[in-house]
Amino acid sequence: MNNSRRGRLVCLLITVFALSPDLCAAQTASEQLERLAVQANERELDLFPLMEVFSRGPGPRQDRIELTLSDEHRERQRAHHRWILGELERISIAELTDTEQLTHALLGWQARDSLEWLTHPFHQRSPLLHLRPGIAFNLIDVIDAQPFRDEADYHAWFRRLRHFMAFLANAEDVMREGIIAGITTPRVLVEFALAQLNALTPKDVTTSTFWKPILRLPPSIDAETRATLEADYRSVLADELFPALRQLAAFGRNEYQPKARTTNGFGALPGGDAMYRYLVRSETTTDLTPDEIHALGLSEMKRIQAGFLAAAQKAGFNGKVGEITGWLRDKPDNYPFTSGEEILKYLEGIQARIVPQLPTLFGRLPKSRFEIRLADPAIAARTPPRYMPPNDAGRPGVFGCRSLIRGRSRAPISPRYLRTRACPDTTWRPVLSLKIACPISAAECGSTRSARVGRSMPNRSAMNSACTSSRSILLGGTPSICCAHAA
Repeated sequence: MNNSRRGRLVCLLITVFALSPDLCAAQTASEQLERLAVQANERELDLFPLMEVFSRGPGPRQDRIELTLSDEHRERQRAHHRWILGELERISIAELTDTEQLTHALLGWQARDSLEWLTHPFHQRSPLLHLRPGIAFNLIDVIDAQPFRDEADYHAWFRRLRHFMAFLANAEDVMREGIIAGITTPRVLVEFALAQLNALTPKDVTTSTFWKPILRLPPSIDAETRATLEADYRSVLADELFPALRQLAAFGRNEYQPKARTTNGFGALPGGDAMYRYLVRSETTTDLTPDEIHALGLSEMKRIQAGFLAAAQKAGFNGKVGEITGWLRDKPDNYPFTSGEEILKYLEGIQARIVPQLPTLFGRLPKSRFEIRLADPAIAARTPPRYMPPNDAGRPGVFGCRSLIRGRSRAPISPRYLRTRACPDTTWRPVLSLKIACPISAAECGSTRSARVGRSMPNRSAMNSACTSSRSILLGGTPSICCAHAA
């Protein structure tokens, strides 16, 4: 071999080893697992780029949209989960610590669970749901999570919205496939979703939820740039996005809704029994049958109703359990508020009583801020109280509630509900699981996507939250289980 050829070979080998550090030094099983968690998280964000703003905040994917409903994308999802399972097989479980073995098992469980989810046509019934994973509902969440720090962020948002037209067209195609297959959304829920789409697309774009980014223009942007951004955004909304959303609404109203089913629950769908049984296994992480879960629910309801009746009797009620809701609805004292601001003041007062007591109950407090907000008007009528976790960039955790029910403002949430659901349970559990590094990459703990393998006790609820609430047609994952029994 001559010197020139030998020199080229040496350079080639140097390049290969430089680009492949794993060839230079063998990794321990723990290092392999940690690297897998990091890579799997990055690949998941590539598949579902909207997740980035919810978990990390600003990032290189904040202008992207993927056609997550398409057959091509669903095949890419399958490839991703198969890749995870293949990588897990290369890691020696015997060399892992107990907690790392749990991380290994959880990664495998989630990959297998996702592969099973992809065998069912959940996506065909999702776009016109009124809650997550419905399109209108998700869009409002995205608007609230999208970063708007400077001019570059606004242009990234404009690009993302322009990409969204293709997603809407694909969603319409997928729903047509669902009509043919008999996989449709219950008609009553379609009505709710269409009302949300109409609320998002008024004639005056400045009254739409989509106008929020302009109202949040930072003072660091000069007047001339502000005017340009506003004009460009007005054009994007009026000439591109709103016509596309109205087209989807017209399709839903004229073509989809008349063919949408009048039944409830998965049991009425072709293959619905298998879909329902899968969701029971996935969301309960048990092998209990739907009938066993239903029986458990009935027994719990019986227990809870006894306490419910006792509480109502203390408040002056005299009747049967089934009459309590009507009594509460018709009792004037339950409608003390005249504005959303009064409701927020009421809830913030509850929070002010809770916060000083927390250090006496918890040894570790999260750094993330916590805010209480009213639900967006476009979805408020059909949105239950819910919590949006914080992200790595400092966005606070947000507890949202609706303010108007049947046209009257009423006491929306009791102190006990806010104490247990908003803080610390729903708010703190995912946040603290990140601070103590629960045993799976923090990406899977439901709050942020800082990929890191945990070294502490698991947080089952956080994992379940990641599997159920974050999986949407835009963000990725499985829909929540339907309340209606599949019988």
